[in-house]
Amino acid sequence: MIEEEINIVTLDYPENVRTRSGMYVGGLEDSSVIFREIIDNAFDESYASPNCNQIFIDQNYNGYHLVMDNGRGLPIVMSPDKPDQTMADLAVSCLHSGSKFGSTDASRVGQNGVGSAVCNALSESFVVMSKITENNYDRSIKPVYDLWTSAGPRSKKDLYYIVAYERGYKVYEGAHKKVEIEKMVFGPTCPKGYTELPSGYSTIVMFKPDSELFESTKSKVPLRNIQYFLLIQEKFYRRKVNVVVNGESMVGTFNPYQFEIIKTIIPADTSKNKTV
Repeated sequence: MIEEEINIVTLDYPENVRTRSGMYVGGLEDSSVIFREIIDNAFDESYASPNCNQIFIDQNYNGYHLVMDNGRGLPIVMSPDKPDQTMADLAVSCLHSGSKFGSTDASRVGQNGVGSAVCNALSESFVVMSKITENNYDRSIKPVYDLWTSAGPRSKKDLYYIVAYERGYKVYEGAHKKVEIEKMVFGPTCPKGYTELPSGYSTIVMFKPDSELFESTKSKVPLRNIQYFLLIQEKFYRRKVNVVVNGESMVGTFNPYQFEIIKTIIPADTSKNKTV
């Protein structure tokens, strides 16, 4: 009797994540874990960029989970590793691609380059928008260059690169005015009208968790973690950051400790960590 041979197969993205999602997110009871990944990315940007002081989070914005920040924006220039893809596209559609692998001297999470890509793979719809500026318009895809050069000086503030996916597969990439993108993304799903995206944000991520995978697509917002984030920004970094959750500002919502002592301690030897 001849024994059946073992057949070794490989799974490429996004099927590797969708087939063994538990390896990346633990369980599929609800979609809170992938929501948290995108929120953490906005927090990371606030730590990394002094100008990032506005973060917008919503559990159901025109039917999407939505996270926005006014930081530097995702890099929309073409990737040196994969010249046919922008860095933004690569960051959300390829496991272990990111900018934090060497980040050991800052308060950051997500140093493995999997969070956004996993969220993308496990989402029915996943949309990324990043602001087009004078610093990146000529180093991205052609539609970005064409849009920037054709727009007048007054209309350049709301121009965005956009890349969209369905269950991890890219279905669209282009560049448009914010109002045009809103019609494209929200129009078909909001026949009675939709709420416009607030202006002034550089990075916009919106997604719908895949109902075929998650038992519940109603994510929980990590309110306590947001309060801790704001506390750290205020007490240790002396920064005022505004986080809006479901239309309400989280500033001032933390219940302070009864006793609070702030004392600066400088170690005798700072050679191991100069940021202490």
